[in-house]
Amino acid sequence: MSDTEKIFKTVETYLRAIRTGSENDFRKAFYWNAVVINADGNNPVESTESIDEFMKKVQKRKAEGTTVEEIAHGVSVNQLAGAANVRVDFELVIGDKSLWGTDFFNMVKSGEEWKISQKIYAVTH
Repeated sequence: MSDTEKIFKTVETYLRAIRTGSENDFRKAFYWNAVVINADGNNPVESTESIDEFMKKVQKRKAEGTTVEEIAHGVSVNQLAGAANVRVDFELVIGDKSLWGTDFFNMVKSGEEWKISQKIYAVTH
């Protein structure tokens, strides 16, 4: 499997983690100390959370019976050696509400796997 295919596999694992709330999938997709940053916020410190906080937020919604699904509508990859930047244009469904935006994943190759070290996202509408 090529690095590009492995990067797409990590994106698929991430999308499944959002859809299911699976801790196992979150751990497969993200480094243990990854951060998630909402670029829509005015204060980057307040808009940054650990992957554990982000995962728990998704799991809480799932436990409450709320549908949570991120649907990729375009994925592009820029990769050089063991580093990659991935852009995912998405529709995010939370309950009966749909939001549109973009994820930017910074990824690093770890052994033969690719892991997300940082997710920066912005909701456009």
